[in-house]
Amino acid sequence: MDNPNQADTEARLHKLGQKVREGWEKRHPAEDKDLAFFKDAIREQWEKEQVADREQKPAPDAAKEPDRKPPGPEKD
Repeated sequence: MDNPNQADTEARLHKLGQKVREGWEKRHPAEDKDLAFFKDAIREQWEKEQVADREQKPAPDAAKEPDRKPPGPEKD
């Protein structure tokens, strides 16, 4: 920022942008049905990713590791 007025101008522009967004939110509030649509879409995407992750990771093979014990406290 070479010019001190540039910083002031940017601050004013930022403040104006905030006021415009606040005014838009007041005039056009998000409806519950819109929010439900997005929640459903996000949940579906998350479920797809979880299924893909489970398919990529092979289950541990008990035959390969017969001495394997579940994690827990060791007893001496």
